[in-house]
Amino acid sequence: MRDFCYSVPHRELREELLYQIQGSGAFRRFKHAIQYRGMTEEWYAYRDAAIEEIAIDWLEDAGIPYTREWRELE
Repeated sequence: MRDFCYSVPHRELREELLYQIQGSGAFRRFKHAIQYRGMTEEWYAYRDAAIEEIAIDWLEDAGIPYTREWRELE
């Protein structure tokens, strides 16, 4: 969440989001803030890309081959 906040170009919005992720209840406040600002899709796209990068790094470190193909489960 912190990295996403830092990626927001608008300074005031970035600071608001950073404030929301402090302390207990951070994710609830963050989720409310991005919904209120209409940023939900941007958040989930950022999160998905970050998770994919973590997985790729892990696979590469473990020497496991991978592809980026995506198949829908039927």
